[in-house]
Amino acid sequence: MPYIKKEERKPYKKPVNDLFERLEGKPAGHMNYVISRLLWKMWYRERSYTMGCKIAGTLILVLFEFVRRNLNKYEGEKIIENGDLYDLDIHGNDIGCFDDEK
Repeated sequence: MPYIKKEERKPYKKPVNDLFERLEGKPAGHMNYVISRLLWKMWYRERSYTMGCKIAGTLILVLFEFVRRNLNKYEGEKIIENGDLYDLDIHGNDIGCFDDEK
């Protein structure tokens, strides 16, 4: 993730917080709409391969960062809480998770 300097974040903080307040509790389509509008405006201001790569690359890296920092941690917490789904450890050894299903 590109960690921009704190002083460069300031102009975005209030509009992003306001947008969050408007989106909170709304169906996912609302967030999709907002993100799509931003991307379309960027695309039609500068339609080029470079801009397409900039938009696509940013979306992919935002997804990767979100998964790495949030979903992976959440999954780890749930594995500890509820037990793992898989019956093999990372080395391929049977750890017997499914013994109770026999």
